[in-house]
Amino acid sequence: MSTKSAEQLADQTLLEVLDIATAMSSASDLRTLLHLILGKCRQLTNSDAGSIFLVEPHDPRKQPEGQDQLWFAVSQNATIEARRAGDDSDGAMEAQVLNIRFPLSPERLVGWSALSGEVLNIPDAYQLDPALPYRFDRGMDQKLDYRAVSMLTVPMRSTSGEIVGVVQLINRKHDAATLITPETAHVQTRPFDAFDQTLIEALASQAAVCVERTRLLQSQEQLIDAIIA
Repeated sequence: MSTKSAEQLADQTLLEVLDIATAMSSASDLRTLLHLILGKCRQLTNSDAGSIFLVEPHDPRKQPEGQDQLWFAVSQNATIEARRAGDDSDGAMEAQVLNIRFPLSPERLVGWSALSGEVLNIPDAYQLDPALPYRFDRGMDQKLDYRAVSMLTVPMRSTSGEIVGVVQLINRKHDAATLITPETAHVQTRPFDAFDQTLIEALASQAAVCVERTRLLQSQEQLIDAIIA
């Protein structure tokens, strides 16, 4: 790549980041905000798919022995969306998937990242060392006839240091227009590089601040409603 091309890429990335910051400040609700963040993260890294998970702390007043959970808040997958274009049942399936909540534990990649605060940059999710404390669940791939290869899992850390969620990107593609198949996924994808990781860490931190702000506003509105009632 020439110096000029590298400079053009850097300028384009900077403009995209500024656009994200502007859009974040004007997003009307949390789901819209998360879809915006995830879409930009995928666009900037040529990722075929991705998800954002939010940490939901348990309420000890309601569940004294409860456990924090991860909420599968938003998910995008260019290949699956193209494959199911025009399928009326797809919306119902998405709604079902996005209602998933599971205990916050270190066995899952996203759980490990949320609990440890560490970034996981994995070249091939199917080739993880069995000795590692976390694993990749292939169940979703099998259900969707998909193949995850490269994965980047980044904790969303707020300014206070609290981890409020995780951004996970899947399959960094050579060509953004390519659709992934299980048979050709290795050829069509490549690992996330250091620049991708640094960029997504910065965006994840921005996202964490926005999530905190949105939740605070929601809490204030609920308190006002309770007082008025």
